[in-house]
Amino acid sequence: MSDSRPATPPSAPAQPPRKPLQFSMRTLLIVVTLVAILAAITRILGGEGVVMVLFVVVFLAVMPVCVATLAFYSRGYRQTFFFGGVAGAGLIFVLGCAWLDDAGVHDLLWFGVYEVLAIFSSGYAALATRRFLERRGWHLPHDRDDSVS
Repeated sequence: MSDSRPATPPSAPAQPPRKPLQFSMRTLLIVVTLVAILAAITRILGGEGVVMVLFVVVFLAVMPVCVATLAFYSRGYRQTFFFGGVAGAGLIFVLGCAWLDDAGVHDLLWFGVYEVLAIFSSGYAALATRRFLERRGWHLPHDRDDSVS
């Protein structure tokens, strides 16, 4: 009794080649850990507590860091705008730390609006100040003739 199937050549691979994984194991471990922490916080604090924690992290930590990074890596008028935004974010950070003790989720939404408004208004104030200085010529070096010796 012979086998009716054709013999496979010995050089043929047993399985087709696979594509590499899209995500590294490190990234997957970090994501799973963050999801577990978020699930634990949800269980302890409830849904409203999770929203509160996320808003605090985003508006008190992440947003000022992003604005400061933009200030350091930008040039020209954008740098002036973002350095002014850092000042506004710092002000809201200082005021918000004391205010958030008794805040609810609805108050956090307003806190986020206040922070964005403070960043933009401080940035535009810094930009207007720079343009005012440049129109007056105050950014140019002084002449040597009028200096007092």
